[in-house]
Amino acid sequence: MQALTVFKDRVICPDTREEHPLIEGLSLSKFADIVLRWSNYGDYLLRAHRMALHKSSDYDGSPFEDFYQIRYNVDNCYTISDDPYISITFESTFDSDYDYTAMASRSTTTAYKVGTALKPQETKFKIYRAMLRRREGDAEVWFQHEVLRLQRILDDLDAATTSLNLWAASDINMRVFCPTTGCRSYQSPAIIPPSQLLTYSNAGLSLDNLKERLKCKICGAQCCNIKAA
Repeated sequence: MQALTVFKDRVICPDTREEHPLIEGLSLSKFADIVLRWSNYGDYLLRAHRMALHKSSDYDGSPFEDFYQIRYNVDNCYTISDDPYISITFESTFDSDYDYTAMASRSTTTAYKVGTALKPQETKFKIYRAMLRRREGDAEVWFQHEVLRLQRILDDLDAATTSLNLWAASDINMRVFCPTTGCRSYQSPAIIPPSQLLTYSNAGLSLDNLKERLKCKICGAQCCNIKAA
């Protein structure tokens, strides 16, 4: 198979519409885990691996849908990349079993007129499917290995950023975000390289200590929101 769509309880070959049992290593929970952890390391994955996670949404109908596509060999998340192709869909749900929450509101805009803006509400989302495609080779085998590779990368990043001394010993920059929406630095987060993190670590600071001390140079707000870069 060169293309397959993974659902909770089955796999479908889009070309033949044949149904197959679940494939080991290609469960929806693994794809959901990759998407949810990616947001912490998106800048680093783009810089070091030239991979990006592009998100789009469709809130016109019901359920709401969030689409995430992993794009390979790109310099930004807006560059089109469709081989290999991994697209993961999350749908809104009222169930207690969900993967994440997000602020979402129904779009009333149509092709003929601009609709009114509805107030966003906290909405639960649950993974629905993963669409996988490769132009060459056996997609099943390739994506089994690729899921393992992506999980290993994310596991290594988790481990390297658990403490300040480990972060300082890595090649991972720290991106620091100002929480103040109207601040000029909001769109241009500060970058702290590992060499500077090592200085803080040698001074006896922990990661939590550092987050308590980080202040925006422009508005003075405490900047405890940090990510790998």
